[in-house]
Amino acid sequence: MYWRRRTGAQRLAIGRGADLGDCSLLVMGDNIMIGENVEFVLDEPPIGHPVYVGPNIMFARGVYLRSGNHRFDDRSKLIMEQGHSSKTIEYQGTTYSVVLEGDNWIGANAIILSGAFIGKGSIIGAGAVVTGVIPPYSIAVGVPARVIGTRGEA
Repeated sequence: MYWRRRTGAQRLAIGRGADLGDCSLLVMGDNIMIGENVEFVLDEPPIGHPVYVGPNIMFARGVYLRSGNHRFDDRSKLIMEQGHSSKTIEYQGTTYSVVLEGDNWIGANAIILSGAFIGKGSIIGAGAVVTGVIPPYSIAVGVPARVIGTRGEA
């Protein structure tokens, strides 16, 4: 009930130890399953932008989603002094840091970082690191995640 009130999502199942962060920065569809120890780290503007999690998504245990990243472009400063930034994705008239279109399965211990766009119906393999675009109905694995196949047609 706690997470349903905070996210507004219907049919939401959350595993033990999961933390969805600041839900005001989360646009979430219905019918979401979140496994144990899943963590969303959502950075507030001006660093980050909201995260879009479409309907009908399964997050296996240990998934880590981060909407921002440490800056490291200025070699004259220590990394810890450079702050944070995030990539942006325009989706349905809104700017997001991360977009999962829906009907996705995110495998155990996968990492989804700022700038990730996971198309409708795609599967992300266990331990994959997603930093860019995964087309709809793709199967992606590895570090960095790369498409190894597509889902068959119904």
